Amino acid sequence: MRGLNADQFRKLSCCIASIHADGDPEEFPIRVLKAIVELLAVDCAGYNEIAIRPQRMLRAAFLGDSYTREQLLAFERHIHEHPLIGYTHRHPGCRALCLSDFLTKDQFHRTGLYNEFFRRVGVEHQMAVGVASRPGAVAGIALNRRRRDFSDTERAMLDLLRPHLRQAHRTAQLIARLRRERKHDGEILEHAGLGSITVGSDGSILSASLEARRLLSVYYPAPRRPSNRLPPEIGDWLGHAVGGTISCLPLVEYRPGRWLMVRLATRIDGAFTLLFREHSVAGHALQLQALGLTPRQAEVVAWLVQGKTDREIGYLLGLSPRTVEKHVENIIQSLGVESRIKVMVRAGEVIG
Repeated sequence: MRGLNADQFRKLSCCIASIHADGDPEEFPIRVLKAIVELLAVDCAGYNEIAIRPQRMLRAAFLGDSYTREQLLAFERHIHEHPLIGYTHRHPGCRALCLSDFLTKDQFHRTGLYNEFFRRVGVEHQMAVGVASRPGAVAGIALNRRRRDFSDTERAMLDLLRPHLRQAHRTAQLIARLRRERKHDGEILEHAGLGSITVGSDGSILSASLEARRLLSVYYPAPRRPSNRLPPEIGDWLGHAVGGTISCLPLVEYRPGRWLMVRLATRIDGAFTLLFREHSVAGHALQLQALGLTPRQAEVVAWLVQGKTDREIGYLLGLSPRTVEKHVENIIQSLGVESRIKVMVRAGEVIG
């Protein structure tokens, strides 16, 4: 085999870049097939995931040709006759293979695989490479031609692509799994009244739950702020938190009768997960009535937990400071504690 020329190396480099390009992991098969078809002239190409026992197709994507359900069922019935599938599963690290490596033209034409499938779709030659293998299943790329077989140079180019195909496949599988887990975690958080945002090290938003986006729009309305960036207030707080200066303190943003609390939850591989939860005096007061407090006493304690003074609580509730002080004295007696601090501790146990 002769070495690759400059044009072939250029095409190979472009193909590798396309294979590793970011994109939806669900679109990985078609993205890879398009890249390979640009590199090697083929009539059609397919990505297949095939179970070995029982032999059946788990997933398939095609470029260049489309197949009827009957044609695919015919292929499935004769998977056991396909030499490349079984060999690739038994030897997951093998090089790119052609049908002609195993069968002569006459031998191939005598198989049910050819007569029931390949002959009917007009394919005479095939080259394939495995991209993943696990117990009981194999995934691979198959390139088909009607007239001429594949050359040694074309086989070498596919061999050079093989490690990139395997790595890109693993990456796509990992991203898909992480997205499923994140979606599941997000559903749990939403059910608990929490929003979540995952942020990159540069402050860009990688993903955000619907609740978190709602809270951002309510507490940090900024029409000109890019949708994929944190508000400056949260970005500055996160910078300090990451630096370790306020890592234990949440960010709190107040609005009349309610407030948003942002906490730094996790740090993994340069990404940060922030949890968002909205609190309200009305909501906390309702919870605090479980301590045996009256609705008004519960409102006083809800504001007391927020660090408000008697004067501030009186202003917020339309009461005099002296009336608030009297409420606090009655609350201390009702709860059987010794001080305001103990009231706040008991309240914190209820509202979290």
